Amino acid sequence: MPPNELEKTTRRRRSSVLILAAEWCLAYRTLRCAAACFDRVYVIGTKRARPLALSFFCRSFHQLPFEDSFGAHSIAFIRRLCEALQIDWVIPSDGPTTRFLTGAAAELGPKSYPVPDTAIFDQLNDKSTFTALCQKLGLPIPRTELLPDLHIVRARFRKGNLAFPVVLKPTNREGGDGVLVLRCEGALKWVDRLQYSPVLVQEYVEGWDVSAFFLCQEGRVKREVIYYHGRYFLAFIEDQRIADQCRKIIQATNYSGVIGFDLRQRDDGSFVFLECNPRFWYNMELTMLAGANFVEAGVEGSSLDHEPFNASLGGKVVVRPMGLLRKLPVPPSRQRIRLAVLAYLAADFPLALSTSVRNVFRASRAAAYSGSRIHSRPNKARV
Repeated sequence: MPPNELEKTTRRRRSSVLILAAEWCLAYRTLRCAAACFDRVYVIGTKRARPLALSFFCRSFHQLPFEDSFGAHSIAFIRRLCEALQIDWVIPSDGPTTRFLTGAAAELGPKSYPVPDTAIFDQLNDKSTFTALCQKLGLPIPRTELLPDLHIVRARFRKGNLAFPVVLKPTNREGGDGVLVLRCEGALKWVDRLQYSPVLVQEYVEGWDVSAFFLCQEGRVKREVIYYHGRYFLAFIEDQRIADQCRKIIQATNYSGVIGFDLRQRDDGSFVFLECNPRFWYNMELTMLAGANFVEAGVEGSSLDHEPFNASLGGKVVVRPMGLLRKLPVPPSRQRIRLAVLAYLAADFPLALSTSVRNVFRASRAAAYSGSRIHSRPNKARV
């Protein structure tokens, strides 16, 4: 493993961790965050997660030999592997593995990263039931309708019952997969490329993308970050109104583990909830570089009786890897984080670069589907 001072800044390091991975791109973020606070990082995953074996930070990769991936049949296999490798902690890395741990954590042996109950995970991970929960709690959401399939969607457009712009979403995918923004009638051609049902149809809200992530235990918040995210940067903020509304969901579900909310904020400061991510997320490594490692925070202790690990990141700006290639103005006070991003990429090249290139591809595809550029936040006064 190459030396990497960037990922040796934690106050204490733990012995060993096993990361569960259903695929590699999101799991790679979890791996890098875990490498900052564990001496030995192992991965067990599906065939789709195999690229993680190429990481300098992965001590060894173990492929599941089961067709059902992370299911009931894999519990005994993972438990034996934990015993053989002397694993101290088991950590999920994505939606499927988080759900797996909601039912299997107690049977695996090592300590588990906190996760919610299975029913709560399913309620929040499904965009339609999450929307229903927001309605029940009186939280702001766009006008939303759940339609049984794409044939009904097309028929509603032909009859003039749906107005542009509008957003089509699957109810159970992650990472923006399947999300389509229709801004005009000419964009309807993209609907034929979608293959899922039912279809969540939402009013398109003009504004800026905001994400809020929390680490919780039984409805109490241990760690939180809120940020604007544009194409080339994350800008961390403090917004008590957003935090308070998010806490209503956390308290109502008595949530444990990591949970995130995607919101859209209008220019007047009002906002709406778009969806929920009850798992780790695609910008967690940039959040770590800004000063908040959610993997470390979740394994610091099983109790919140101690002082919360909740130093504010408000005012910090992190340039995305793809932003390093552009001539963006960088004040001296932000040069250190920019260098940290470069060090992050260099420490595990080329796998770290591969994840960044994949993000560029996903962003470009999303832009093509929406018929316009991806939102960024150009207002320098807010960055």
